[in-house]
Amino acid sequence: MKGNTVKYPVLLIAALLASVAGKAKDVKDTIFSTAGDRIIVNYSVSQSGGQMAVKFNGVQKKLGKRNQESYNRLDRVAVVMFDRIGNYSDMKFEGMAAEAFMVPSNMSYTRSEDGYFLLQDTPTLNFSINSGNKAKLSVPIYLAYYEKKHRYKIFAKCSNLIIDSKASAGRKSKGGVSGGGEETVTVTTTEEEEVADGGVSPAEEANIRISSLRSMLDKATKLPFSEELTHEASMLRELRFKTTDPGVSSQINEVLEAYENKKQELEQQADADAKAAQAAQEAKAQKDLARSDSLTAVQALQAAKEKKDLLWIIGGIAGFILAIVGGKQAYQQWSMKKMQKKMMDSMKKAMTPGTSMGNIAGGNNPLNSIINEQQRKGQQAMRRALSKEAEAAKQKMMRMRQKDMPQPAAHAEPLKPKRPSLNDAIPKKYKRWRKPGTEDKNNNVTI
Repeated sequence: MKGNTVKYPVLLIAALLASVAGKAKDVKDTIFSTAGDRIIVNYSVSQSGGQMAVKFNGVQKKLGKRNQESYNRLDRVAVVMFDRIGNYSDMKFEGMAAEAFMVPSNMSYTRSEDGYFLLQDTPTLNFSINSGNKAKLSVPIYLAYYEKKHRYKIFAKCSNLIIDSKASAGRKSKGGVSGGGEETVTVTTTEEEEVADGGVSPAEEANIRISSLRSMLDKATKLPFSEELTHEASMLRELRFKTTDPGVSSQINEVLEAYENKKQELEQQADADAKAAQAAQEAKAQKDLARSDSLTAVQALQAAKEKKDLLWIIGGIAGFILAIVGGKQAYQQWSMKKMQKKMMDSMKKAMTPGTSMGNIAGGNNPLNSIINEQQRKGQQAMRRALSKEAEAAKQKMMRMRQKDMPQPAAHAEPLKPKRPSLNDAIPKKYKRWRKPGTEDKNNNVTI
């Protein structure tokens, strides 16, 4: 009985110690993204023996101006951390490349099946501390936007979330009350406390980030800078106020100044490249314009030459026609003048005193020859006309007599037709020219 009395107090004390050791410590931490997004993470850390559990109790999100317009639905914005890269079970993450959190050497962790955690789903992470009871995790936090069909787009990287196995309730940050009107409590420790706990001091972390930032600046060749480079610069700006080592602070200022100089240099180079590209484009445009103008000028000269040749051809044809017409008129005028000259010469010869009328009548006079020739042609034409009319009248008379002549008997001898007289065949309009006594018995008529 006495043994049981001693046993129960011992068990009670052990239970009290276990409950004190396993009591969870609630922590509220505020982290920022490189784009100015603010994330408040609530989580609790419980440790019992060699086991440590980190349970996330929810997050609060407020996007900065840069991402507020592009990702306006805050309910689709997720705060994500990864425990492996790729091969996610039921989700795809696109956009920025993500990093998984790493556990220190004195801890062990069994990877999840999904490979990622959404902090708004209040997940719990279980770790085993292999040696000692102190451990510190540096967890990369990302912001992702759900785009339906099991797809997330990672659009921002936040500062790493530092989870300490010896986390206390924390102190108020230097800012006191945040811009949202609520008090922010962060886990802050002095540099000496971190070194005493076996963690990485701000000076050591600054040295690591200084080396990383310098390496990235050497490789950077254009703007905008990568997300990793801007993240390192942002973290160094924060570490500048945490470290107490003047040498480290001087190196931080130096590398940040190199960061700004590199940025300014690349901006100037981009401006120079843009101006050079614009100048090259303008030169090319001027060259094309000059080539077009020269081609237009050549075409205009060729068109003018063709037009000139056409005008010469038309002018040649018109000149040829005018020459023909003018030559014909000149020939006619020359012939007329020649005839007039002949007539004038004839008239002069006729008017000459030494010229006798006999010579004129005899036809020695050229004018008389022309007159005689014209009279002869007129008489011949008159005779031909009279002969045609006389023949027609004769034929008509014969037809009329044959019609009026009685038919002879069959036994009688045929009567010989009387030879018609030419006097009967002369039309009345010519009978006034006939003189009495001009008829002869042979029916000849003298005209």
